[in-house]
Amino acid sequence: MTALDNKFFEEYKMLDKLCKEIYSAQNGVSEYISDMETQLNAGSEAIPDFEKDYKTLKHLRWVRNQIAHTPAADAICKKEDFAALKKFYGRILKGEDPLIKLKVQRTKKRGHTRRKYEKSGENSRYFFIIFIATLIFLIIAVLLISR
Repeated sequence: MTALDNKFFEEYKMLDKLCKEIYSAQNGVSEYISDMETQLNAGSEAIPDFEKDYKTLKHLRWVRNQIAHTPAADAICKKEDFAALKKFYGRILKGEDPLIKLKVQRTKKRGHTRRKYEKSGENSRYFFIIFIATLIFLIIAVLLISR
C-alpha cells in the first residue's frame, strides 16, 4: 500500500462517516449509492452529471475495497481517484452533491406548480366575484324594468 493509497483510505473513511450520519446507517457510501440507484432515472433527466457522479462514486468505493481487501504492494489509487474523492466530499459538505441538487430541483418544481395552482385559484375568485356582481346587476335591472 502506497502513501497515496493510505491518504485515499483515510479520506474515504471521512466520506463514509459523513454519509453514515446523513443516513443513520452502517454503510454510509453504500447507502448514498443505493439512494442514487433508486433515483437514477429522475436524477439523470434533471441533473446533468448525475449518472457520471453515480459511476464515479461506485468506482471510488471499488478502489477503497481494493485497498482494504487486496494485500498488494502496488499502488491501487490513482491521483485522479484521490482528487475525485476529495471533490465529492467537498460537494457534499457544501450541499452541492447530486442528491441535494435533485431534491432542490424537485422542491422548486413543486413550488412552481403550487404557485400556478394558487394563481389559478385567484383567477377563479376574480371571475366568481365578477359573476356575482353581474348577476346582482341583472336582478336590479329586471326589478327596475318590471316596475
